Amino acid sequence: MIEDVLRAVLPLLDRLGILYLITGGIAATVHGRPRFTQDIDFVVVPTRDQLDRLVDALDPEFTVNRDAAREAYARRGEFNAIHRTLVFKVDFWFSTGDAFDVSRLARAQRLEVAPGVSARVATPEDVIISKLLWLREGATERSAEDIQGILRAHAGRLDLDYLDSMVRRLGLEQIWTPLRPNA
Repeated sequence: MIEDVLRAVLPLLDRLGILYLITGGIAATVHGRPRFTQDIDFVVVPTRDQLDRLVDALDPEFTVNRDAAREAYARRGEFNAIHRTLVFKVDFWFSTGDAFDVSRLARAQRLEVAPGVSARVATPEDVIISKLLWLREGATERSAEDIQGILRAHAGRLDLDYLDSMVRRLGLEQIWTPLRPNA
């Protein structure tokens, strides 16, 4: 199911020239432990014209509200598209343009996200930072479990200097310190 949705969305983003990365549960699974996810999370950087063309291209396979997408674009929020037959949600988060978004978009890696499907995915470090941000906002323990899974899978290979620097910049030290591995 996820593969089918990815195969529907990724070519549209590429064809329209929209810079993106996959984050959330898919990225946590790619970099850490397999787990169930209810959606696919993209961070996107479209122009207004590209957004309108994306909404047009998503129809008829997806249900998407053009007005909601434009409103989300204006406030740098998120909108979603629901695959009509698979009833699977895709969240499109607009980049805020802050230092973290600029960094994670630049650092994204092309990886296989499903059999025969490759896409730009947030790095393990950037997935950890994103999960720390969600924890600060009151996210469930799943975010902490995702972080632990990534830490185990990438033990000794994470860029802890980058992580520590971005954590300080974003004021996440209180959440990160108990989770941080020793160098």
